[in-house]
Amino acid sequence: MEAIPLKSCVSTLDRSKQTPPALGSTAAFPPYGPPIGVAAARLIARGVQDEAGKHGWRMTVAVVEPTGDIVLMEKGDDAQYGSTQLALDKARTAAIYRRSTKFFEDQVKDVALNMATAAHMVALDGGMPIIADGHLVGAVGVSGERSEEDGQAAAAGLACFYRSLSEPGLLPQSSLGRADA
Repeated sequence: MEAIPLKSCVSTLDRSKQTPPALGSTAAFPPYGPPIGVAAARLIARGVQDEAGKHGWRMTVAVVEPTGDIVLMEKGDDAQYGSTQLALDKARTAAIYRRSTKFFEDQVKDVALNMATAAHMVALDGGMPIIADGHLVGAVGVSGERSEEDGQAAAAGLACFYRSLSEPGLLPQSSLGRADA
């Protein structure tokens, strides 16, 4: 497999476009698609760690398939040990519920305490679904700083991924960076 150049990806993602359907809404969630590959996961991790480096944050990033199974995990230098499991849990929450963990954090803040006890759910910002070609192909989870900073770094990782989709030859459009596609 040809190596993908991992250039700096510091950017911003318009998080308003990541807004999921409201609870109880009849609006459709994106259908599940083919799982994200390691090459694409590396781009997301690079975007997260670039954003973290810009602010002096120590973070761990996890990228998972739509099932919540891990594709890539990267613990930044001196990131706290507790962030490893939390980053993975945030990514899994975003994947299996097909919405950002910020959504759940906001629900808990608005006194929807039943949300805090749902199975396999983390109600802290920093977990975001990865949507490509209208399909959920995975999710990213970030932990290490305050939840809003985790969310900012996750958004930067997604911005890096989305920007790469428009660059010819960086990622195959059909395989989303999978070596076996």
